[in-house]
Amino acid sequence: GQFQFLRPDHLDFAWISGGQVDWLLLVILIIGVLFTGWALLMKIGRMEGWKAGLFPIFHPSNLPSFQSYILSLLITVFATIWLLTRAYDLAPEELQDSMAVLNAQTTSIDSVVTGAPDESVTFADGYKGRSDVLGLNDGVPLDANTTAALAEMSENHRYVWWFPTWLPADQSRVERWLMRNGYRVEDRSSDGRRLALYYFPSESLTESPVGDTFGANIVLERVATLPNAQPGSVLPVALHWAAQGSVPADYHVFVHLLDVDGNRVAQSDGQPALWIRPTSDWSPGEHIEDRHALTLPADLSPGDYTLIVGLYLPETGKRLLTGLEEPFAAISTVHIAGETSFGR
Repeated sequence: GQFQFLRPDHLDFAWISGGQVDWLLLVILIIGVLFTGWALLMKIGRMEGWKAGLFPIFHPSNLPSFQSYILSLLITVFATIWLLTRAYDLAPEELQDSMAVLNAQTTSIDSVVTGAPDESVTFADGYKGRSDVLGLNDGVPLDANTTAALAEMSENHRYVWWFPTWLPADQSRVERWLMRNGYRVEDRSSDGRRLALYYFPSESLTESPVGDTFGANIVLERVATLPNAQPGSVLPVALHWAAQGSVPADYHVFVHLLDVDGNRVAQSDGQPALWIRPTSDWSPGEHIEDRHALTLPADLSPGDYTLIVGLYLPETGKRLLTGLEEPFAAISTVHIAGETSFGR
């Protein structure tokens, strides 16, 4: 069985990965081995008993010793440098894309959480940022130490990048913790490999009752958000829904921030609870927390803005009306200060 497994697409050396051979690096390594072996044979040729013995060709008078040592050293150094610089390029393309995003966007006040121990070496080679990094194993249950480490990371950093495995968000124990405690700002994917950014506000959100009913069975009980924000920052919004009965369709939730003229300046849109709790799965009497993060423009003018919430069918765009026959519910007023928050 082991011999059947030894195929080129399974090999993972510096010079071959996923069946692709880096021929230039391989040739350089082979040359380095040959010249190093030559130098060793020359050393053997100088040992007592070999000078005029079985291998006279290795007699010092027949070989340029100093030059061969220097050449072997240079080839070895060059091969080592080439290996270190080229090893990152042999990583899967989707992994390189995620590393490029982290290198370009993370700062010293961010943090990064990884979930794949088998990629720790590749991550260490490719990540050039200065953010704190927490390496976890996403394939095991969260214990007290892991939960405490995540809590400490989120308390000390407003922005936490999640570099997950191939597990979907609803099956990842680490990401479910991030979803329950933070607000997802970004969720990008490259060839199926995800990279998510979560925001953890430094101050407690202000909770307000709402009580509006959408359609026949969906009630927005209350909302929690920040009464004040800055341009360029993230506005977290936590919606608390209740199902009075079964919901026959999958509605999308929209959260819009409107200026005094009714123009939309920021928004969040998608299925409830970051796409893992579609409305058709709600059970009568169930309560659902639905978290959203609105990225505010850096040039947003100071003043008071209105936060509205609604539901609609994505197939038609038709909104679900409230009990007052309104297409949305105004849930809060947010004051935007004049100072710009530069975020990360």
